[in-house]
Amino acid sequence: MQQTYLNPEYTFERYIVHHGNRLACSVTGAIMNVTGSFNPLLISGSSGVGKSHLLHAIGHQLKNINALWNVICSTSECLGEHFNQITEQGRSLTFQKNLLAADVLLIDDIDVLADKYPLQNALLCVIDELVARRKQVVLTSLYPTKELGAFGERLRACYAYMLEIDITASYANEIIQKESTMERFPTLEQSISLFHQAFDKTDASVTNHHMENNDNKSRNFDAGNREDGDLWESILNHVKSKISTPSFDTWFKPAKANIGEDFIQVEAPNEFCAEWLDAHYKDLILKTVKSLTGHRYDVRIVRAR
Repeated sequence: MQQTYLNPEYTFERYIVHHGNRLACSVTGAIMNVTGSFNPLLISGSSGVGKSHLLHAIGHQLKNINALWNVICSTSECLGEHFNQITEQGRSLTFQKNLLAADVLLIDDIDVLADKYPLQNALLCVIDELVARRKQVVLTSLYPTKELGAFGERLRACYAYMLEIDITASYANEIIQKESTMERFPTLEQSISLFHQAFDKTDASVTNHHMENNDNKSRNFDAGNREDGDLWESILNHVKSKISTPSFDTWFKPAKANIGEDFIQVEAPNEFCAEWLDAHYKDLILKTVKSLTGHRYDVRIVRAR
């Protein structure tokens, strides 16, 4: 199988960090710490913002961590050529077999697959199996999934908990003009630290938080109220059975909750986490609460103060 090699110039040491790609760098740091922590990961952004550089840098770093890992890095165009060749030879299963040998699968420019339905089917089966095996999959795209038409809908349907990160070019001119003064990609330790800063808060800061509106007669699940604590634990246990462990650990484990007579307020450690929970998991929380209590609660997801 023909595949792109890892460009020796595309390393973390040469990657310039700025406001538009900082979150992508932080999430990448988490992957370096625990492969499969965000799986699959989709990095989108316009041409020239550094998606391919980051993809190859991930490959280099993971090979440095474990030289025995089979890191497959390929453009979607190259995968398409390979798929067509072996399909014409009547060996379509060979395509999947080759990719399933990967410990890390990195695919650049998946947006070009938007009109290639047979290749989509084969690739989605491969990604599904690799994710189930906790093998890291990272994709890049010129567009976010919501702009990829039917292909984007298929991706979201197959991988409801796929993390999408957009790299912006808002600082493109500054990077060119001030490259010598721009931040470089952090070391592994710094990347992991950035990730934890983005997604975690200390338990103390959340435990000490109380709702300011006492008129709502709310009760903090972590304040020792056994009934409320049991309900929150039941909610978490149900949610944990419905989603992947990395997704649960990332989005639900740091969250706390307050309960009122007719509402549940989920408190996320930061704004990004709150927005993600609201967009991707609010319906699951609503259905879980209804199934456990028989009542419909107003679920609010906010950033803990």
